[in-house]
Amino acid sequence: MVGRCLVLSYILAEKAQRTTEFDAEWAPHVGLILGYRDTELHAGYSRGVIYPGLDVIVFSEKVTPALRDTWKKLNAATVDHYEVGLRHRLGRLAVADVTFFYDDGKDRYVVVPPPPPPPKYGNVETYRIKGVEATLTLFPFADLALFGGVTLLETDPADLPYAPDFTASAGLNFRFLERFRLSLDCQYLSDFHVLSQARRLNAANAQEADEFLVVNGKIAYGFDLPAWKASGELFVAGENLTDTNYAYRPGYPMPGINGMAGVQLRF
Repeated sequence: MVGRCLVLSYILAEKAQRTTEFDAEWAPHVGLILGYRDTELHAGYSRGVIYPGLDVIVFSEKVTPALRDTWKKLNAATVDHYEVGLRHRLGRLAVADVTFFYDDGKDRYVVVPPPPPPPKYGNVETYRIKGVEATLTLFPFADLALFGGVTLLETDPADLPYAPDFTASAGLNFRFLERFRLSLDCQYLSDFHVLSQARRLNAANAQEADEFLVVNGKIAYGFDLPAWKASGELFVAGENLTDTNYAYRPGYPMPGINGMAGVQLRF
């Protein structure tokens, strides 16, 4: 077939069960893929819903009674996610994909202090995330696959937690000597803010985690067990091979170089 045109679409709308105090919210999902020959255009939309937890009641009753029952007027926080991307296959040599996305979050609840008194809960905070993700997978030989990807983010407010401006990853899978397989991967994150923003109007995230690069690897040997009608794999894997000192939260370092060995059986 010289050319082809493929259209796949779906839509799903879920409505959260109405709670005792909060109204139900719709969480729709819709996606579309248009394809012609070796190129595909994909787009999607989805909504996430987060209801206030029991903490709003406990905080009002035990910590700041002046809040009284203002929590009953809260709405669920929502985030609308939009994305559109293009995927292209270069024969058997490579697959490239670039996706643009946008997140629109609103109605995050916080404590609004006086004036005017008293303090109260309010759905007043919003946030935005703009980003682009690009990936490239290469197959230069039948037994070798190479992967690389980058993600760029722009957030508002700028101190949004766990949203690094730049992320990159790369890896390879290589089969050799018939039964051996070597896997390597690495990930780089630029410095980023951490912890959840306080539920307080105009609160800022002051803590940051430093940038880091982590490298992991695994070598495996595959074998067959005809008598058991099974196959298996012996492997040795190592994480943080460069013994990088890094953390996702200051004061809580991740492990240094470490590894494990094992066997996997498939019947």
